[in-house]
Amino acid sequence: MVLQAGREEYMLGGPGRIVEMDEGKFGKRKDNRGRCVNADWVFGMVERGGERKMALAVVPNRKADTLLPLITAFVLPGTTIHTDMHGGYNKIEEQEGYDYKHRRLCHKYEFVAQDGTHTQTIEGNWRVLKKNVPESQREGSDLQEYLYECMWRRKHTNNLWGSFMIGLASLRYRPADIDRLWDHREYYVDDPENWDPDDTSESSDDVSLSADSSVSEISASDPSSDYMVI
Repeated sequence: MVLQAGREEYMLGGPGRIVEMDEGKFGKRKDNRGRCVNADWVFGMVERGGERKMALAVVPNRKADTLLPLITAFVLPGTTIHTDMHGGYNKIEEQEGYDYKHRRLCHKYEFVAQDGTHTQTIEGNWRVLKKNVPESQREGSDLQEYLYECMWRRKHTNNLWGSFMIGLASLRYRPADIDRLWDHREYYVDDPENWDPDDTSESSDDVSLSADSSVSEISASDPSSDYMVI
């Protein structure tokens, strides 16, 4: 639902608003002990105050060429950005047409600067995220799916169920999904070659799959089948 909603709904900041940024490492420990042996970097951005909206992305590295396109993709022009001293943020204010204001602090000396600059909000989010993302799902696309869910939950925290139903109603099948449904029509139509998908006059007696047919019978005929009518 995050992907189909479009990036506009998850844009952060704007004039007079502060967005904190940081990178976190999500990994798996061997036999659930010791240090993480496999880990992915996650780039996080959180809007301070109010809904604390956030954007999260699995990234291959922390270089400027990786982080800056994500910043301009999710952070509105005129935003004040708070980060640590990581070199990947050096050119934030140089992004043409965005008028970002960049404030930094060095965690070696302080965690909250005298002018109020800090990244405590995003760092607190890392603790929550790592607590809720299972270690078994902390790699690649699996991890990104969980991050999408976290973004969605944060945005709709005051109306999870209602927002879920609205989002569910707005989902659309991709062409590939529709093709797969069409390819598997023989499981529930007597004569797929002469079947008219617009003809709704067929009675339930014409359906080859009876009410007492089992799921195992269908899946046994085609273990790769993802769509079944029961």
